[in-house]
Amino acid sequence: HRNTYLDSPRLLDRYYRVRGQERIMFAGQITGVEGYVESTASGALAAMELARRLEDEDELRVVFADLELVDWCRTITSHAGELLASLGITVTFQTELVQLPTLGDRGLLEQLLYALLSNAAKAMDGGGRLSVALGRRGDNAVLTVGDEGRGMSEETLVRLFQDGDGPNLLPGAGAGFGLRLARTIAELHGGL
Repeated sequence: HRNTYLDSPRLLDRYYRVRGQERIMFAGQITGVEGYVESTASGALAAMELARRLEDEDELRVVFADLELVDWCRTITSHAGELLASLGITVTFQTELVQLPTLGDRGLLEQLLYALLSNAAKAMDGGGRLSVALGRRGDNAVLTVGDEGRGMSEETLVRLFQDGDGPNLLPGAGAGFGLRLARTIAELHGGL
C-alpha cells in the first residue's frame, strides 16, 4: 500500500489548520505524525482548537487540576517501559524529588510525555536506554527525556519547533509534528 502525507511544516500551523484557510484542519497520519499516540494527540489538539473557535474563545481551553508530578511521571514511565520492552528499549525514571504538586491538564500532559517518549524511541534503532528525568528550577518543573538514538543535526534542532519551517523529512520518518505538539502543550502550561 502507499501512504500520502501533507507537507505539514509548510502547509499547516501549530493547531493543524491550513495556513490562510484556518477553517480547514487536518489531523492524524496524513499530517506526518507517526504512531497511535501522535495521531490521537494531533486529533485532540485540532478538536480543542475547533471547540475554542466554535465557542469564540481567544485561546485553547486547558483544564487545570491538581496533579502530583513525581507519581504521575513514574506511572507514565513505567507504562512506556512495558510497551517499549519488546523493542529492546529500557525506560528509566530519575528524580531527587519526593513530591512535586502542580496544576496541569492531565490529559494534555500525558500526550506531551508520550509524544516525547515515542519520538525518542523512534530514534533508537535496535533498542537501548531511554530516560525520563523530573527536576525543579525555581518555581518550574523541568521534564527531560533522553535517548541513545542517532540524534539530530544542530540545524535541524534549531528549525524543529519553528512554525512552517520544520525539517524536510521523508514520509515515514516523521515530520516533527509530535515534537511541535509537545511544545504547544508545554506552552499552554506556561513552559519553555
